[in-house]
Amino acid sequence: MDSIYTIKLCYPDYRISNKNNKKYRVNKHRLSSIKERDTIQKIVLLKNNHLDELLIEEKTKNYVRQRLGETSKAYQAIKNSEKLVSLQFKPELLKQKRVEFLTKKQAEIRNINTSRFGKQDSILNIGFMYFSRVYYSPKHNYGFFKYTYLGGENCGFNSLIFFSKKKEKWYYEQTFVLGMF
Repeated sequence: MDSIYTIKLCYPDYRISNKNNKKYRVNKHRLSSIKERDTIQKIVLLKNNHLDELLIEEKTKNYVRQRLGETSKAYQAIKNSEKLVSLQFKPELLKQKRVEFLTKKQAEIRNINTSRFGKQDSILNIGFMYFSRVYYSPKHNYGFFKYTYLGGENCGFNSLIFFSKKKEKWYYEQTFVLGMF
């Protein structure tokens, strides 16, 4: 996850000026400093209902194929995606330093407001993530999945994440951005 996503993307250091006494006050849902950003407990909410979505429609396939070299493994994976094996993405395998991945139900059990981004007391909700099924070729040891991140009203993107298998381990290869919003 550290290779395909960075917390710095949508949550910079925000300070709001208080014109009355010429001091700064910090909105309670914003970070007050770089140090706070680096030390606060962070959570990402996972949306379970999208884990089984069909991965890629024909116009998206065409868009990706036009931008990848025909000899690349990524091009071949997209071109032959109907022939690939598909597995459910396992969110419990997600790991990233200083970030906890929670389903909506897990967050609600801990009294975390799942409809608010930003700082909530001692945690920072950095957004929502959606994952498609994982598509891969056992014959070619190559695969991909679709990844969507929403970090607020004007912060998010869709990407395809490509990976390959070497010596019985899967490794991140590249990210292909489908769009930002």
